[in-house]
Amino acid sequence: MTRHATWVALAAFGLAVVGCGPAKELPEDVPAVQDSGEKSSAVPDKSEPAAKEYIDKVLKAFTAGEPESVAKGKFSRAVLKGKQFGDGNVVEVTRTIAAVWPNRLTDTDDRLVQGRQVPLTAYMHRPRFVVVEAGRELDNLPSRSEIERNFATDQTAQHWMATLVPLTEPKAVVFDFRSADILSPHSGQTQAVKSLKLALPEYPLYQLVFDAKTDLLMRVEYTTTEQGAKVRKQWSALEHKAGPDGQLLPIRTECRHNGTAVEQWEVEKWEFPATIDDAEFAPQTK
Repeated sequence: MTRHATWVALAAFGLAVVGCGPAKELPEDVPAVQDSGEKSSAVPDKSEPAAKEYIDKVLKAFTAGEPESVAKGKFSRAVLKGKQFGDGNVVEVTRTIAAVWPNRLTDTDDRLVQGRQVPLTAYMHRPRFVVVEAGRELDNLPSRSEIERNFATDQTAQHWMATLVPLTEPKAVVFDFRSADILSPHSGQTQAVKSLKLALPEYPLYQLVFDAKTDLLMRVEYTTTEQGAKVRKQWSALEHKAGPDGQLLPIRTECRHNGTAVEQWEVEKWEFPATIDDAEFAPQTK
């Protein structure tokens, strides 16, 4: 797999993508949370008051006291540069994302593979899902519904959650709010964190971890089922910076699968346009 375990099925289909084997270990200052959220949890009918009160605090910290500006993240663009790790290989990638919450997203990974650029683009306009590699539409994807479902799950955790837009979704339920002091395995220092669980319709349960001092999102943890196997995923925001509208957005991130680092990214650009044309979420025919 490359960018998500989801792409294992694409690799089996014959794409020139990197497999997800033993990966390079990357520096990580974000401590692990004892309760990973992996076990089954009974989701309440509505958000618990303590969790909801903390989310209000998180939204204010993210927007410098203007939580209504989170809505600007419903239309977003991002450009990232980074590396993908697997089977002893390192692939350099430029990723370009255009997204409209909650069901439209186009992701192009322009990968440098064996000295040549190989673009892989996923167009999601739910329920429609199309994958194009090097200008060729892959019209016979194995497990298409699973790939689409996990792609949407990953993008919610790794793109939209960075904007905090899912936390403002009317049907979102937050619960199991906790405080903890965690020992970082890298710095050896104790760090205070807050955590809670987020339930969204049609998605697996997400566990969110925040820095207790800044109330900024540090990590999203969740589990997907891919080709019959459970994959525990951790997306970490390692550094934040004020974005174009003042939001404190992640600019350095990392993704791990079952504890192994598979991606590392530097975000070069965040944009929040007033709208994005629907034409961007489907391949253009000649």
